[in-house]
Amino acid sequence: QIPANSFVSAASALVTVAIPTATTFDYGIVGATARYGASVSVNLGTLAPGTIDGTRYYSTATAIRFTPSSTPAANTGRVLVTIHYRKAS
Repeated sequence: QIPANSFVSAASALVTVAIPTATTFDYGIVGATARYGASVSVNLGTLAPGTIDGTRYYSTATAIRFTPSSTPAANTGRVLVTIHYRKAS
């Protein structure tokens, strides 16, 4: 989750367990589902830098959302997300 009152410069994603059935995924926030990554491969070890959108300010805590290209066969895939941000004081 993106912390409230933060300037986010990137949200990188690393696939740590391959996502079954889907071939790609997008990730972002509600209303901008590909803000940080678009058509990212679901293969193990894929790293997306999460710099598509540039720096943004979030006044409230905001969840990162994932949208797979198709419904995964099982809930076994895993993606590690690192949010790169600075807190506004």
